[in-house]
Amino acid sequence: MPHLRYKLVHEAAYSQEELGESPVADLFRLERSKSWDDVLVEIGRLRKHVGLDEPELRRAFAGWLREMIFPRLGMSADEIPQGLTLEEFEPMLAERIDSWNEQQLQKGRQLGRQEGEAKALLRLLEKRFGAVDQVTRDRIASADADVLLEWIGRFATAERLGDVFSG
Repeated sequence: MPHLRYKLVHEAAYSQEELGESPVADLFRLERSKSWDDVLVEIGRLRKHVGLDEPELRRAFAGWLREMIFPRLGMSADEIPQGLTLEEFEPMLAERIDSWNEQQLQKGRQLGRQEGEAKALLRLLEKRFGAVDQVTRDRIASADADVLLEWIGRFATAERLGDVFSG
């Protein structure tokens, strides 16, 4: 039975400057990546440090990216073809980053509109009916955009607070 020595390395204990330039430093940087743009930059760096003469290490990094890094940033492993090489990850990501960023921007806009509608409805309700209890506030805060618009529409003809939410 083999008896190997090892050294535990705590990646958070090292600053970016201390990491230097190596595949291990690239691994740490990829682990710290917070955006797809960061990942794209780090994959390019990794390719420089893991040569074509190290096919097993390259495959291990590609599998690790697919199974660990990409899902952490919101992309399921099923969306990524099996067997991509490090060279193939870069163009795939470059193509998708723009569409992902646009999707995130759209989600942010939708969320902003929804929060604005909820705030407007709450203000209208308070102006007409007085203080609004916490249960109603929570209900408004958790409602989706379509429901909020429906409630805002009912507000125009509501005689009491309950009329806005019934029907």
